[in-house]
Amino acid sequence: MNPSVELKNIMLRLYECESSRDVSMLEHLVSHREDVLTIGTDPSEWWTGYDTIERVFRAQTQEMGAQIKAGELSAFVEGTVGWASDKAKILLPNGQEIPVRVTTVFHNEDGEWKIVQHHVSVGVPNSEVIGKELTV
Repeated sequence: MNPSVELKNIMLRLYECESSRDVSMLEHLVSHREDVLTIGTDPSEWWTGYDTIERVFRAQTQEMGAQIKAGELSAFVEGTVGWASDKAKILLPNGQEIPVRVTTVFHNEDGEWKIVQHHVSVGVPNSEVIGKELTV
């Protein structure tokens, strides 16, 4: 595993794309493979395929009007696979800040890094999910 400034910069471009609602940038960042996957925070947010991801991305960026700010962004590569993780923040227009956990998997396709899996989640305490605290 090697740290990757290049993949960190791609993640920052993704955040910029989301924040500026510039869906055209998405075409260069996300793989067009049928098995590309995005998972969001809502239980219904599980999308496969570039066309579906692009359609939902377009709608949600307009609906939310949010900005994404990097937190503890790190990225690594090994061969043709790379990954990034971040403790980012979603900044809503009303001033609310939502801490999110982001993981993204990349694949090098014809010399370009493309997102093949992207996951955003909101941490929920174990006591709320399973009814008791666990060692963390």
